[in-house]
Amino acid sequence: MKEPEEPLGYLYENLVALADKVGVVLYQLPPNMKKDLPRFEAFLAQLPDGPRAAFEFRHTSWFEDDVFNALRAKNATLCLAESDDEEKTLPLVATADWGYLRLRRAGYTKKQLRTWAERVQDQDWRDAYVFFKHEDKGAAPKLAAQFMTLLED
Repeated sequence: MKEPEEPLGYLYENLVALADKVGVVLYQLPPNMKKDLPRFEAFLAQLPDGPRAAFEFRHTSWFEDDVFNALRAKNATLCLAESDDEEKTLPLVATADWGYLRLRRAGYTKKQLRTWAERVQDQDWRDAYVFFKHEDKGAAPKLAAQFMTLLED
């Protein structure tokens, strides 16, 4: 996020080639990067209009109201990423009119999927991007299909 003008310009110039196939750009911060609100707000100010922006913070210092408010001001979303390595549950905080979830556990029971489906439906989101762990061949599409079925119930 330091001096983002050139890298953001390059990224967004190249995203043009994807046209309407770009849904979201995910910005994943390093686990050792602690909250720096002024730097983050300056970065948000540099984001061009266009694809939606999701932010995955991996240091707990970022999960504060001032960061959530900065995201809301740009209609950018807080990415909730869950994995088997999680020691605690990360907050599901709506910061935009859409959501972005990375459900990365090795597996999910039907009950766990139902809980996630209910959590998504409880939000005031127009759209939700939900991704499952894809390293295990065939697992993510199966989980996604089950999840979609639960959303329809």
